[in-house]
Amino acid sequence: MHANRFVSIGTYLPSAMLVAVSFTIASVALWVQSGRPTEEATVDAWHSDQADAKKQDLTVVEQDGMTALIPTAALKVVERHMSLPIAFVSAAHFLGLLPLYIFTHASAM
Repeated sequence: MHANRFVSIGTYLPSAMLVAVSFTIASVALWVQSGRPTEEATVDAWHSDQADAKKQDLTVVEQDGMTALIPTAALKVVERHMSLPIAFVSAAHFLGLLPLYIFTHASAM
C-alpha cells in the first residue's frame, strides 16, 4: 500500500470470505465428529478378554462383498445438538453489538 495507490475491498474480500467459510465448514465437521467414539474405545473393544468377547455385543457389517464383525459400542454415535452452540454464538454476537452501539453513540452523549 502506498499513499498514491488504493486497494479496493472487492479485490481482497472474496478470498477472505472463502477462508471464513472454510473455517465454518471445518468447525461444523469437527462438531459432528466429536459425537463418534474415539479410536481408543474401538481398540479396547477389539482387544478385550476372551470371556468378555463372548459377552460382547457384535454387529455384522457387509460392504463391497466383505463381511466383518464389529463391536456395537464402536458403531454408536452420540447425537450432537446444535441449539447450545447456536445460542452461545448468538449471545456472543449480541454482546459484541453492545459496545459497538455505545461507542458509536458516545459522541452524541
